[in-house]
Amino acid sequence: MRKLLLALMSFVLTSAILADDLKPLVLRFDNPSERSMSSHRNGPWFPDAGKNAFGLSVAHVWGGKTYTGRLHYSFPTPGHDAVILAGPGVFVPTEYTWACWPVYGDGSGHTIDLSVNDAGRENHYISPVNGNRIAWKGWKVLWFDLRRRPMVGWSGNNAQILEPPLNAGALVMCDAPESFVGEGRIWLGDITFMTDEMKAESERRTKEMEEASTQLDTIGEFRVGCPELSGVSIGNFNWESFQNQAAEIDTFMTMEGQAPKEPMRAWLAKSGGRLFIVCECETADIVKVAPARRQRDENVYEDECVEVFLDPSRDGSKYYHLAVNAEGIVGDEAGGGNGLDRGWNCDVKALVRKGEKSWSVALSIPLNAVGLKDATGQTVGFN
Repeated sequence: MRKLLLALMSFVLTSAILADDLKPLVLRFDNPSERSMSSHRNGPWFPDAGKNAFGLSVAHVWGGKTYTGRLHYSFPTPGHDAVILAGPGVFVPTEYTWACWPVYGDGSGHTIDLSVNDAGRENHYISPVNGNRIAWKGWKVLWFDLRRRPMVGWSGNNAQILEPPLNAGALVMCDAPESFVGEGRIWLGDITFMTDEMKAESERRTKEMEEASTQLDTIGEFRVGCPELSGVSIGNFNWESFQNQAAEIDTFMTMEGQAPKEPMRAWLAKSGGRLFIVCECETADIVKVAPARRQRDENVYEDECVEVFLDPSRDGSKYYHLAVNAEGIVGDEAGGGNGLDRGWNCDVKALVRKGEKSWSVALSIPLNAVGLKDATGQTVGFN
């Protein structure tokens, strides 16, 4: 039995990091569909991402946001390896002298820099003034000095000077030491570009932002956004495209508060008035997931299955329970103050795919059938 444990889903607009009247410039990292990846492996540059991946996550969030970007990095060789995460850049006028970037580190000691192109079309890697080695675990605010000064450049006019205004838009992460071989994860907040005055205000609010970045009090409880996608349907479902654009849940635990023996991940999004949920379940034995139930509502929850509970009002007065097994057989029922209604059905659609060591489920649920609104701002209990 697979369950998503104690997760809260919400549709919430991104909150600003500074006071509205300061008008900072923001480079967002909660938009994985707009970002591309390339890599260095044992020195040479490759236009593909290799095993590196970037997506949305709710495991660690910064400053009260709904979700952040999660970078899964892979350094496969004992030589120089690097990952470059690029995308739409931000034009940074000369008046903006600092960049503020909250990063959730893994204590690995690898390096992280901000890639910019300057007025002379010279490319520079700017290291944070408070250190570019990810020696910390948890959230840390990195500060980047954007003022004109001598600096090594990699292309352009070869002036070897950082010359504002700048165009900023890429993260560069390198292995340290170069002999390191392995993988890991870091989480990225948005980069905020600011003047000296804005920096002073931001530093005064650092503690407030850190407090807003802590997880909710209940063990296993998270707040997750549910982005709006276009053109998604079970009939022409693209697994990889959906996972790259949807919000990812990558932290699960058992009812006893322990990490599951067989990991799983989930993704959420809405499209065309429907809620889409994808769950990917790892298993040591794919044979054991073979279901015994072959008809709708035939105690599907007793099979190896994915179960979803939706509580629109978050008070238990009315909830919806859906289960789907490894053959795509669905069971659905409604419950609440008037007891359990096993005769309740909705127009849920399911799709299943199997691999050698995992199986995945895609669910499509009409929002109005489970008391949800196709609008931003509703918070829903989700388990």
